[in-house]
Amino acid sequence: MLDFDVASLKARLSGYQWREILSCLRFAPRWPDKSTNPLYRQEEWRKKNPRLGAVMLLFVPRLDGLHVLLTERHAGLKDHAGELSLPGGRVEPDDASLEAAALRETAEEVGLPAEAVEVWGRLDRVYVPPSNFLVSPFTGLVLNPGAINAQAAEVTAIVEVPLSRLFDSDATGCMQDATNRDIDYYAWQEHRVWGATARILNNLCEALGQPCDPAHRA
Repeated sequence: MLDFDVASLKARLSGYQWREILSCLRFAPRWPDKSTNPLYRQEEWRKKNPRLGAVMLLFVPRLDGLHVLLTERHAGLKDHAGELSLPGGRVEPDDASLEAAALRETAEEVGLPAEAVEVWGRLDRVYVPPSNFLVSPFTGLVLNPGAINAQAAEVTAIVEVPLSRLFDSDATGCMQDATNRDIDYYAWQEHRVWGATARILNNLCEALGQPCDPAHRA
C-alpha cells in the first residue's frame, strides 16, 4: 500500500525526474479506431509553437488525509470553461519563471499567496491540443488551508479529491463526446475530471509508483 503521509509524498515528488512531455496517453481522447490525436507526438506539437502554461497540483491536509485541490472553472472563461482543473494558467511575459506563473495564477484563482504554498517539484509537461498550451505542473503543499478562497471571477467552486481516491479500482470511467471519441475520466462524487487535468493526475500516480501500461504510451 502506498504511503500518503506528507514527508514520504514530499520525498517522492521533490525527487521526481520530470520529462519534457508526458508519454502516457491513458486519459487522452481516443477515436473509434482507438487512435489518439497525432499532435500528442513531440515532433508534431513542436510545429504548433504552443503557448506556455503552468499549474499547481496542491495537496491539502485534512483530518481524513491529503486531498488534491481542484477548481471548477467559471462558465464565462475563454478556455476550458466549466471544467474541473488545477489552479493555473498562461505564463505572462513578466513572470520570473514557470513556477512563479503557477503561483501567481493560484493566488488569482483560489486566494493562496505564495507564502501559503510549499513547492516540492515538477511533473511531466502536458500538451493540450484544443488550446495549444504546453503545461508545466508543479507539486506542493498548502500550508494554510484556511486561506483557500475561490475567486468568483475565475472559479465557481473549489473541489477537493482525496489523494487515495485516484488509486481506487472504481475511480475511473469512460464517456463519449460529440465526435464519438472515448474519453476516460476520474470520478469523484458528482464530478468528472478529464482531459489535461486527468492526464496530470495520472502522471502523479505514476510518480507515486503506479505503472503505466505500455499500450498507453505515445
